[in-house]
Formats: sequence, structure tokens, C-alpha cells
Amino acid sequence: MNSETQIVRPIRDPAEKHSVQLKRDLQLMKDYLMMCTRKEDWHGVMDASADIREIVAKLSILTPPARHEHAFKDEA
Repeated sequence: MNSETQIVRPIRDPAEKHSVQLKRDLQLMKDYLMMCTRKEDWHGVMDASADIREIVAKLSILTPPARHEHAFKDEA
């Protein structure tokens, strides 16, 4: 019996998995923001916008800038 410890690497990169979850959360918060706007729930709008800013900041660390949905495009 071999007593060596072997390390099993995850199939997916944990950062990639976290990025996918953040993108889902971002879409949910955008939907929530729109709902709060329609209901004129301005406290909810503030909360949603703060959460969206936080998610976007986390995504900017985990993904290259060129892949961001919110990246500015040169219109010239």
C-alpha cells in the first residue's frame, strides 16, 4: 500500500467558478434594480446599485478588462 499523499486538482479554476456566480448575481441585481425603479422603491434602488458596484468591482479583479460587459467601446 502506497502511503504517499496525492493532490487532486479541481477541474475548474475556483476563480472561474466564482466569476460565473458573480455574473449570475449581477443579472439578478439588475433585475431587482429595475423592479425597484418601477415600484419607485428608492431605498431598494440605492441598495441594488451599491450591490451592483460591489459585484462589478469583484469581477474587474477576476476577469480581464476586455471581457467586461460594461467596458467602454471606441465609437470613433
